[in-house]
Amino acid sequence: MSLRPGEIFCYLVLVCCAILPLALPRSRPSLLEPATAPGGIAPPEAATLLPARYIVGVYALSEQMGHPPAGGLADQLLSTAQTPADRFRGLLVQRFLEGPGAADGAIRSLAEDHPALAPDASLVLARDAATEPAPEVAPASEKQFIARHGYFARLALAQDLPNSDPARAALLAVGIRTTLAMLVAGVTALGAVMVGLVLLIVLIVLRTRDRLLPRFPRVVLPANRQPYLEAFTLYLLLLIPLPLLLARLDYTPRGLMIALYALAPAVAIVWPLLRGRSWGEFRTMAALNTGRGVVREMGAGVVGYLAGLPLVAIALVVSLLLTAMAHKVASHPIQNVISSDPRTLAALFALASLLAPLFEEMMFRGLLYGQLRGRFSWVPAAVLSSLLFAAIHPQGWTLIPGLGAIGFVLATLREQRNSIVASMTAHALNNTFALAVMAFALS
Repeated sequence: MSLRPGEIFCYLVLVCCAILPLALPRSRPSLLEPATAPGGIAPPEAATLLPARYIVGVYALSEQMGHPPAGGLADQLLSTAQTPADRFRGLLVQRFLEGPGAADGAIRSLAEDHPALAPDASLVLARDAATEPAPEVAPASEKQFIARHGYFARLALAQDLPNSDPARAALLAVGIRTTLAMLVAGVTALGAVMVGLVLLIVLIVLRTRDRLLPRFPRVVLPANRQPYLEAFTLYLLLLIPLPLLLARLDYTPRGLMIALYALAPAVAIVWPLLRGRSWGEFRTMAALNTGRGVVREMGAGVVGYLAGLPLVAIALVVSLLLTAMAHKVASHPIQNVISSDPRTLAALFALASLLAPLFEEMMFRGLLYGQLRGRFSWVPAAVLSSLLFAAIHPQGWTLIPGLGAIGFVLATLREQRNSIVASMTAHALNNTFALAVMAFALS
């Protein structure tokens, strides 16, 4: 069956929507971006804060165990610095770990090249004037310094304090908590991958013996699927190009962003109905059914997610290698607004564990996958939908293999179950674990 002109146009728009976030990663507005710190300096992002706290935690644990801390702990932090402020913060960590002599010269040079950082550099260097004269710039106040650089400023202010001092002890404790959280998360993830490998082998054996079959007869998709492709295209247009255009016009109020994120799935649901499609047909196309029951489908989602973890783990290793080779920072904006406030955490978990799985599964594994599955076999449809799913996420191009693998697992669940309940469950499980680790490590 040949493509209609309308379908060709929609596919071209989707390709553009996939390319734009990769081409303009820093221009994409988000509801989750923190406010700019005083002085026009962006506050520390989680992608910088998390490794810094981890490094300080490794340093503190090494001291507690009586081992000399390894040298060069801050090198990776400095190599991935994306802005002068990030490099300045990396130098503050290096100074905290290795002493003033290791970083003061670099701090002075950075302040000369970037005058916005000069008051903060002056404050830092003035605390060790015997070693390095302070630049001829009035130093910032400690309050301003902390407002701009947060945890990094507190490290600098605690540079010469003994470990028994409450201020320094609190910083070391925060670092230790982050380090332990990351280690526990790593061990848990490794255990889940091992369990998943066993499950994957069992499922493959069952499949080869024809004992792992779809739970219901294959669904016959509608002959005219163009309205659903149009609906998905409108969904992405509202989420990707329109916010980018508004950002170019310097008009991205938070209220408008909230409206766009709420409007996008609503438009995608209503559009096929306006084009004369029935609600029953929409549900068939989007796999909106409870399968053999919600509990069974959720259980299938958990098992399928675990069985897919070996593939995801391999893909994430590839993504980490790409990130290191490209000296990029791959992070999600949601990390930048994590706090200890229970209301903030509740809102973030509602967004990541409920709303994102619901709407993204309905759109990507529902409408888009259904459209592609009507033309291709399972693997090409799963790969194409997963690549688009990965590309539109804000983590950047180096995370496409990892995110694409997750999307492939979710598409496979949708294919096997003929329902998106299992893929929604797996999606929610993935997001909940990742957010819980970040919340404990960063709050």
